[in-house]
Amino acid sequence: MVKVILIGFLWVFTSVNVAYAESGVIHVNPSVGYMKFDGGSELKSKIMPVLGVEYMLSDTYGMSVSFTHADVNVRDVRDDASVSLYYMDGLYYLPRDKHWQPYLAVGIGHRRMKLNFADQRSNKSGNETETQFHVGGGFRYDANNKFTFRSDVRVLQNLHNDGTDALFTLGVSKAFDVN
Repeated sequence: MVKVILIGFLWVFTSVNVAYAESGVIHVNPSVGYMKFDGGSELKSKIMPVLGVEYMLSDTYGMSVSFTHADVNVRDVRDDASVSLYYMDGLYYLPRDKHWQPYLAVGIGHRRMKLNFADQRSNKSGNETETQFHVGGGFRYDANNKFTFRSDVRVLQNLHNDGTDALFTLGVSKAFDVN
């Protein structure tokens, strides 16, 4: 799945770069995320680091690839689980208001979970991988022409089961012009 996301990102990067005069800006988005796992999940909510890279296709459209990883506590068990999320999103930027620029996001990603203990009650292995569909939105606040503050909220629907997670992020963003 990671290979598919990276190949898709590179394809869009190379094919769309010449289509728009305003394309060619890359944002590096380090942030802190609060992951709220589905109520039926055995995972407890967790604050996680998130690193993303966003490529602006135009003033209106962008795409991003993000990654997060953390050890998460498991309910009723002393041990924890290693959880990794990686996802690719398409972004639609709404009209700008001086310093504020809201956006909508939709995408797909993967959640990989490795249990650090053996579950004696089930025949499941200690590893789980789930594909997730993402929808959400957020905003950017321009501090200057290179730095912005960025925040968003996403709903992550697991496609393999009916679990729905939520991710709230807050971070900074540094812009690089690659043209």
